[in-house]
Amino acid sequence: MKKQMLLIIIALCGIVANAQVSQTVNVTTAGTLSTLASSYLETVTNLTVTGSIDQRDITTMRDAMPKLAVLNLSSASIKAYSTYLANEMPSYSFYKPGDGAKTTLTTINFPSSLTSIGTFAFDGCSGIVGTLSLPTTIKTIAEGAFYNCSGISGTLTFPNALITIGEGAFYNCSGISGTLNLPASLTTLSAYAFNGCTGIATLAIPASLTSISDHAFAYCTSISVIYCLKSTPPTLVANCFYNTTFVTDVFVPTDAAVTAYKATTWYDDFSGTIIKKGTFSAVKDLNYNKINAYASVNGINVNGVGIGESITLYTVNGLKLHTIKSEGKQIFFSVQSKGIYLLKCAQETLKVVF
Repeated sequence: MKKQMLLIIIALCGIVANAQVSQTVNVTTAGTLSTLASSYLETVTNLTVTGSIDQRDITTMRDAMPKLAVLNLSSASIKAYSTYLANEMPSYSFYKPGDGAKTTLTTINFPSSLTSIGTFAFDGCSGIVGTLSLPTTIKTIAEGAFYNCSGISGTLTFPNALITIGEGAFYNCSGISGTLNLPASLTTLSAYAFNGCTGIATLAIPASLTSISDHAFAYCTSISVIYCLKSTPPTLVANCFYNTTFVTDVFVPTDAAVTAYKATTWYDDFSGTIIKKGTFSAVKDLNYNKINAYASVNGINVNGVGIGESITLYTVNGLKLHTIKSEGKQIFFSVQSKGIYLLKCAQETLKVVF
């Protein structure tokens, strides 16, 4: 009997130890999170932060919250502090040199005003799972930002504001799959940016990109189709498509473009009849303005709705709940009940499970 009671107590202790602890905190003065959250630093698993934060608060989340798994910063804004910029996820946000990554982190909802993600911000955060949703305001994803984040999966959708993808930004993110559609705003694609992203099947390269750096798509062994929207060939730096051996089609805009591409190092990598004129009817399926929606702690977040466009939330039975007109930022629908919801914007309809 005593043995059974002991086993029950041990089991109950295990349940308590692994229980989710959710907290919401409003930070009115950046840099004070450690004080405001002092009573639950050791126990919090799901944290929603509103108000103003800076690099000191991010460091608190990284170093002083050992169980933190779900982090919602969608209603927070990042302020400048010391050498750290405003509206940027600081360098080494959740990777501590010498100690490693915060692998307990499974979900991150970014501030809607975020413009950049700093160097090695999420390096090695392999616990982050599912589709990565980036705010529409992101312009820079710096070196090593999501290096070795192998748990990120599904189609990676970039905002149309994105200008720079840094070296090794998505290195070895092997869960990224489907079509990788680089936005028309992109001008810099650095070395090793998508090296080892073995799930990418289709690649769309915008006309804005004039060069592709070394090993940018090396070991992307599932790529079979490439769309190049630029009539003049982007410069290929050595080994940018190294060991990408299953490409069957490289589509370019015109017959003249075919000739131009075949006269460059593109033909060294993709010889024979692989390079061909495409009608680009399939490019519309790549959907540069694709809407991305995902469930968070208290509701549904939506990215990719154009400025001035409206998006409406419905129940799965068609009951209209709420309509929001986009200001070009991340949209948030507060949801109270678990279930399946529909989002409708223009001609696009999405299903979200909350």
